[in-house]
Amino acid sequence: MNPEASRHVVSWSVTIAILSVLPTALSAQVDVLTNRYDGARTGANLNETTLTPANVNVSQFGKLYSYPVDGAVYAQPLYARDVMVGGVARNVLYIVTMNNKVYAFDADSASPAPLWVNNIGNAFPVTDIVATSKNIYGNIGIESTPVIDPLKKRMYLVARTKEGTNYFQRLHALDITTGVECPGSPVVITASVPSLATAPDSTLDSKGNWVLRFDPKMEHQRAALALTSNDVVLIAWAGHEDLPPYHGWIMGYDAATLARVGVFAVTPDVYGGGVWQGGRAPTLDADGNAYFATGNGKFDGTRNYGDSLLRVAGSASGLSLHSHFTPDRKSVV
Repeated sequence: MNPEASRHVVSWSVTIAILSVLPTALSAQVDVLTNRYDGARTGANLNETTLTPANVNVSQFGKLYSYPVDGAVYAQPLYARDVMVGGVARNVLYIVTMNNKVYAFDADSASPAPLWVNNIGNAFPVTDIVATSKNIYGNIGIESTPVIDPLKKRMYLVARTKEGTNYFQRLHALDITTGVECPGSPVVITASVPSLATAPDSTLDSKGNWVLRFDPKMEHQRAALALTSNDVVLIAWAGHEDLPPYHGWIMGYDAATLARVGVFAVTPDVYGGGVWQGGRAPTLDADGNAYFATGNGKFDGTRNYGDSLLRVAGSASGLSLHSHFTPDRKSVV
């Protein structure tokens, strides 16, 4: 089940709302470098000291200005303080759109002109996948929330493109000061695992074995990206409106080199098991483990883990399923 219909974006602009009586309020903010503030995904800024019940009211608090962008914004905006852009330290707001544009705005300025823009490539219409979409309108480009590494000054994101008749998903690492691609970026996302399924889910390899291959057209990259304490960028996929064939996938990439370090197929034998999570990133712990929720799909406790909570260990040496929880009455199909 994919309840993305509740997430329509109807405005193609980003609004900054701060205390109108305190024009320096933004300088007191904390960095927002990942989905919902931190690896715990609390969505809480526990360091807030400026906003209080006394000053958040209709007379003092409200919209100051807005920034125009070129397409729908499904991803959470990110914010970094004291970024050197053009030789000046700035507080920067980062926005990505479904038209594959990445914007950096001066968060302390009402100027609609971005500090920089990167046009990643040709996004493709959702009608290439489904004739009448229930949850996405227009193009599919950068849909998930990126993640920023403050030490490397890099933003990691996944962009989907159509080039001729071919579809691609790529992991990009952008320099947050300039918007240009970092060395080794981007990389095309590919993967395959042994499968017990047959066509159309799987294909035969050169030895006559069935293999499930990552489908860049059908796999829906909605869950936000995450960066573990082991410097692994985690990416997860589900399906568009449960249209088969799709499978839940989790992949890890080395944050420095963008080399893929691991692949985990949630349901390699029967379609389903998508990692959607309402757009949220996986929860992370201090040991580099990530916690994912999977959707409808086969569960057998050995190869397929639909309708489960997964604890995945990620490091430079790969990804592995550490443990899982599945409801007792989950049907084995």
